[in-house]
Amino acid sequence: MRTAVRPRSRLLATAVALVIAIPSIIGFSVPMAVAAEDPADLSSYAPPGTVNIGPNAQVLTDTAQQLAPRLVDTDLGESPMRLWVAGNLGADAGGQVTLTLRKTAAVHRVVVFPRADPGFYGVYFPIDYTVSLLDAAGASLWSTRITHPDSPENIIDAPDVVDLPTPTEARQVRIDVLKRQAREGGIFQLSEVAVFADPPAPPVDYQPAGTINLARTSAVTASSSYEKPDETWSAAFAVNGVDGPADGWSTDPYERNQDPLKPAAVTLQLRCTSDLARVVVYPRQANFPKDLGIDVSSDGTTWTSIGRSLGNPGIQDEPQVFDAPAGTTARFVRLNVETRNGPSGNDGYLAQISELAAFGTAENCVTLVKPALLLEPGMTDDSWFDALTPASTYSVSSSKPQVATVDSSGAITARKKGTTAVTLKAGEHTLTVPVTVVPQVERVGDEFSISAFWPPTVDHVDDEQYRNMADAGIDLIENVQAETITTEQNLKLAALAHEYGMQIVAQDGAVSPSLTTMSAADAAAYAKRFMNVPGIGGVFLVDEPADATDYAQSYNAIREAAPEYYPHLNFFPYNVYGSASDGVAAMQKWLDATGSHSIDGPEYLMYDRYPFEVSRTTYEEMFTNLNTVRELGLKNDIKTSTYLQSIGITDYMRRPTAEEIRYEANVALAYGYKQLSYFTWWTPTKRSQDFTDGIMTADGEKTDLYAPVQQLNAEIHALGPTLMRLDAEEVYLAGAAYGQATVPADWFVQPVSTGDLVISRMVDRKNGDEYLFVVNNSFTDGQDMTLRIGDSVKAVREVKRSNGKTGGRITLSDGSLLTDRLAASEGVLYKLER
Repeated sequence: MRTAVRPRSRLLATAVALVIAIPSIIGFSVPMAVAAEDPADLSSYAPPGTVNIGPNAQVLTDTAQQLAPRLVDTDLGESPMRLWVAGNLGADAGGQVTLTLRKTAAVHRVVVFPRADPGFYGVYFPIDYTVSLLDAAGASLWSTRITHPDSPENIIDAPDVVDLPTPTEARQVRIDVLKRQAREGGIFQLSEVAVFADPPAPPVDYQPAGTINLARTSAVTASSSYEKPDETWSAAFAVNGVDGPADGWSTDPYERNQDPLKPAAVTLQLRCTSDLARVVVYPRQANFPKDLGIDVSSDGTTWTSIGRSLGNPGIQDEPQVFDAPAGTTARFVRLNVETRNGPSGNDGYLAQISELAAFGTAENCVTLVKPALLLEPGMTDDSWFDALTPASTYSVSSSKPQVATVDSSGAITARKKGTTAVTLKAGEHTLTVPVTVVPQVERVGDEFSISAFWPPTVDHVDDEQYRNMADAGIDLIENVQAETITTEQNLKLAALAHEYGMQIVAQDGAVSPSLTTMSAADAAAYAKRFMNVPGIGGVFLVDEPADATDYAQSYNAIREAAPEYYPHLNFFPYNVYGSASDGVAAMQKWLDATGSHSIDGPEYLMYDRYPFEVSRTTYEEMFTNLNTVRELGLKNDIKTSTYLQSIGITDYMRRPTAEEIRYEANVALAYGYKQLSYFTWWTPTKRSQDFTDGIMTADGEKTDLYAPVQQLNAEIHALGPTLMRLDAEEVYLAGAAYGQATVPADWFVQPVSTGDLVISRMVDRKNGDEYLFVVNNSFTDGQDMTLRIGDSVKAVREVKRSNGKTGGRITLSDGSLLTDRLAASEGVLYKLER
């Protein structure tokens, strides 16, 4: 395979006339060598005086396995995790990629980058495709066709560069694939599409002097909304302060609405009744409402119009500005979509915007951010309320200052054990927050954690289901569902979790997609919103990032602002990154980017891998992942964590038995893991994959796995205080090795029986005591275990899984045999006496 990166050939395209039919306007490229550009440096392709406007484009593809925005993330595909991959196969399957630019721009050059990871540069690149420029209405302005010889190796050694004969004012750039590389059935992959154009004009500031954007702190609802934050769509994104193509609100495409006159509305409930000066509606790009209006209300019932805008194109360059009449006050602001733009397409008639801003002033507007506080003596909280304007004036008091005091700025400081209420008054507004002071707040990471991924869905967030989780031994709840990752739902989940002795990992879906680009100050402020709220133990950053270092700045800021809170980030299994060493490199890169770590802190190095596939159990991959992460944890002084498969997916993963769940848990314990999370607790529905029942059904009924999981969790919690002190220094497999290290011939423990075992020597970090964790490496058959223990060990004591206490002393002499009956999947922890 050719892997050297050579100077790329320039594609000088022929200009064509403005026509509608694309096939009639094809121009052919003429190769011409150019020396200055570097395929690893995107900026080196910029013609003088131009900038790459691709990152501000909205990307649409006709099929995708990986998210389309990766095509404009400026990453040139040196890691296979940063590619865009078409979602189908076939040399003749075609493919289309459309970049809708933020505004019409004079385009000079388009550069199409292939995947660029070592050994695969230029592989799966199309061999015949067109690059076209279109106007806002979708009419073709110019096009060229690019062809390459097919090859079983790489198609190109450098990016395809398409130079326009003259700069062309365009709103869209489209790639249409006519033929793919035949290799491996016709895969289509790209890493980046760069669009070099004249620099855009400086953005207009639509905010009137002396006002703030009241929408940023409002509660937003929509009559129809596509709630997929991971795809950058949510009603909450309409008020997150980010205008342009990055994110926004859309009516629900699954409604398949065929009526352009079907109304839709986005309603803002402002924090307080406010003086309104201006409302601005920012386009995301496509599907801007054709006819729209802005209404205001003091009660949400009686509405008054402050303006309408009619006949807008679907692709809108500029925001719509509505200046409110002097003296306008409002508690509610509503965007009314009267007519949607077409054509309808597969998703029906849609209405989409990027941002809805409401500029005005709100005197003495204060709101409660945290419904309650849980503090230790000496701790301070100054973010329990929010003053909308700096000019707000307020008075504060504590009902029991001996428990907690409050200063003139509103900062509460805990003094001694007890409860108090702190009251803040600002004009007509009064806020009260209950404060509980305890000697020590339980923190994630202090004890062994058992967590639940995919907890009860929004309709089942109630006492019964949270009692079920607590009774089963769940400690930590990962808040991951679109319907529950709102401010209101986080607080509701936290209150229930606290009542039943659990904690949640909080997540705000309006914020989390921005964590890769957020400033350190904003990330710290985000974390402070959750600090000291009873029932919140951590902040959810991301699940399975392509490159975890994208989150390093936010992670570090959250960790610094909230050092006692768990910052949750979970890696893919190693094979997604390539080889086992690639997985190690991805994790180590992350660990290096996030500074020093401490095994006594709230952090974990976490990944997921699900071994129970439909037709096999992936033992080798499971053990390799367990061991490489174990070693990384020891090297970097950080606790390790993984997920337990407790559910099946049709045609992919079988539903595990109770013995299989016990098996993967005990093996993870032997490898020194300190947090185990069930994937999943609740049965997911309305997902792209078809799930079997989990531990709980989608209707909230216990399945056959509930009681065994409850028993397993009780045993883990009994061992937990001991396991939290132990490092798995050496782990060997006896019998079936699955590619792992086997027991050395000179090791102090030698298996005599022939059964399959996992044997782990664990060391207490506090006092150096040694332990032996032995697991039956079979989830189907029990075995009689016999180990020959060297004369350096005088005795052993079993740490009981029933209560965590050490059992009777078993005296050993030189060459003594340790025997035990191990049920299928069973694990036993012994304390050694040297």
